[in-house]
Amino acid sequence: MRIYRRTRERLMTEDFQYSGTELLQTGEDALRNYNAWIVRQFVKYLTQFPDKKTVLDYGAGVGTLSVIFKRLTRLTPLALEIDPAQRTILKQRGIPVYASIEESPQNLDFVYSSNVLEHIEDDLAALIILRKKMHPDGRIAIYVPAFESIWTSMDDNVGHFRRYTKEGLGEKLVRAGFEVENIRYTDSIGFVLAFFFKIIGSKSGNPSRCSYIIFDRVLFPLSLMLDKLTGRFFGKNVLAFAHIHSPQQQ
Repeated sequence: MRIYRRTRERLMTEDFQYSGTELLQTGEDALRNYNAWIVRQFVKYLTQFPDKKTVLDYGAGVGTLSVIFKRLTRLTPLALEIDPAQRTILKQRGIPVYASIEESPQNLDFVYSSNVLEHIEDDLAALIILRKKMHPDGRIAIYVPAFESIWTSMDDNVGHFRRYTKEGLGEKLVRAGFEVENIRYTDSIGFVLAFFFKIIGSKSGNPSRCSYIIFDRVLFPLSLMLDKLTGRFFGKNVLAFAHIHSPQQQ
């Protein structure tokens, strides 16, 4: 869950500092159901391939999803995080962390990423670099915000370059050398709430802790039920699963 709003050269510098660390830390507890659900989707996909053992959390932040992933699978994921302060937190939480994708191991079996690609100016290049780091039979799971129509001040404040559609994300994955297995929208109620936030939200662009908790404990469970009907058409986020495309499959 991180800002990657920099050129590739900028990403390699040590002075990068993510401005939303406090939001991440607030969201870790206030959005515990939401965060756990995201990780469960990644784990559910991974368990289809029990031989996949080398896992990377791409844009791990303060380790919220890494800790959940470790608890659910008993596998400790590797982490990529460019913010030095957040790397320190990850190390304190027992998560091995790298400052750049170049430093990470080769032949990664599984990569998951939540709310990261939208912060990267050249997201296609980032996906290509990831694919080159992965095992030829590697898998990837991507979770990103959806629809420019619900762009709010929060998108501006946290440094988003874009929001996605199923078609747009799917095309980027294919161009990067992946074959999409499943892609859908999630969080239909969140989509509606984003419209209200766009109209009456705070100028800071940051939802309150109270609103996070109400969403997480009350609205998000309802949203998951509605998603069974709306997942093909709309939602606040896009969730995609893909594997590396093999020319032999043509």
